[in-house]
Amino acid sequence: MQAKGNLIKMKSSVDNDRQVVYRLSLGQAEINMNDCLGKRVKFSFTGTIHCISCGKVTRKSFAQGFCFNCMQTAPEAEDCVLRPALCKAHLGIARDMAYAQAHCLKPHFVYLANTGEVKVGVTRQSQIPTGGWTRALLPR
Repeated sequence: MQAKGNLIKMKSSVDNDRQVVYRLSLGQAEINMNDCLGKRVKFSFTGTIHCISCGKVTRKSFAQGFCFNCMQTAPEAEDCVLRPALCKAHLGIARDMAYAQAHCLKPHFVYLANTGEVKVGVTRQSQIPTGGWTRALLPR
């Protein structure tokens, strides 16, 4: 299989057998990465970077794939996307309140992580890593 396009963050979900399924979006194709386990996979960089918001060719990408202008203006690139604790949407402050209603004003969770030291974090429900332990944390 060959696919060409912009890479974006890999998605994961849990299937009916409680196995984590990883999917990589590459252009219009969505590749089941579980099917690639044990196989040789080759990625080639064409040298061209496109903004994931406006599609413009840019020399450098910011905040997981935006051009500089979109990083500063697109609601998907607002600081609170990567750091939910900074979100001000509950105060009516956002680049785009419709986007904030759909993405920011959702349940968030406080978690502990062992990263060599104990880390306390905040994340949206949609960002909780998939796996068997996750089900114990989610509301039923």
